[in-house]
Amino acid sequence: MRYLLVLAVVTAVVVLLWGSWQAGRRPFYLVLTGVGVASAVMLISFLFTDQERLVSGDPASITVTVTGVSQMETGVRVSGEISNRGEHAIAHVLLDTVALSCPPAKACETLHEERIPVSIHVPAGGRYPVAVVADRDRGMQTPDRWELRVREVQVYGE
Repeated sequence: MRYLLVLAVVTAVVVLLWGSWQAGRRPFYLVLTGVGVASAVMLISFLFTDQERLVSGDPASITVTVTGVSQMETGVRVSGEISNRGEHAIAHVLLDTVALSCPPAKACETLHEERIPVSIHVPAGGRYPVAVVADRDRGMQTPDRWELRVREVQVYGE
């Protein structure tokens, strides 16, 4: 998609320059100067603007709660909310979707676990709804509950 955008901009500039050349030398030089100034400003802003970089964050600063589970043909859709209690905005989260069987008076047993990468922007102190689709084994028994656990998190650093 990015290449298509660059191709469209280059085509528009070429058409603009060609049309101004047909109109005469003075309009052509004015348009050429405008294109040169705009290109220089964009290049300078790209080279000298501080880029926010991604750094590893603390998974303990992120909480994910499950609000709903629905069966689908391709898997199980687990909906919830992700909360950022950290100091930096979230850029990317690696979630574990876990299907649990919790019989009475026994410890919960993991039936299925799957890692799902989620690219999401959650500002510091913010919350945002999240939904992932986990594949489910056809022979798997129906789980008692589903959990979303944060395995890794990348935040916008300084």
